[in-house]
Amino acid sequence: MQGRIWVDSHLDRAANFTLPPRSKLHLRGEDRALPGVEDLAGRSVLVVDDNATNRRILRDMLTQWKMQPVLAEDGALALLLLEQRAECGLSSI
Repeated sequence: MQGRIWVDSHLDRAANFTLPPRSKLHLRGEDRALPGVEDLAGRSVLVVDDNATNRRILRDMLTQWKMQPVLAEDGALALLLLEQRAECGLSSI
């Protein structure tokens, strides 16, 4: 989609993810359809949430979409999982 996504993160504070609004992408002539659930099958996704119930719900939902969720309860564990994956020569989650 040629858009930009960025994150503003500070120690001991929540991260702020910024995405361009859909309307701006569409106004630039982007008529390509957004990926459907079927396009997500087989993709890995990192879920980071300190609430176990939220992680379980997201895991179940993503698994139904045939995705491969990787769960982390905090940012430190998420970074560790990403580092381990990089050390094994695997692409990012």
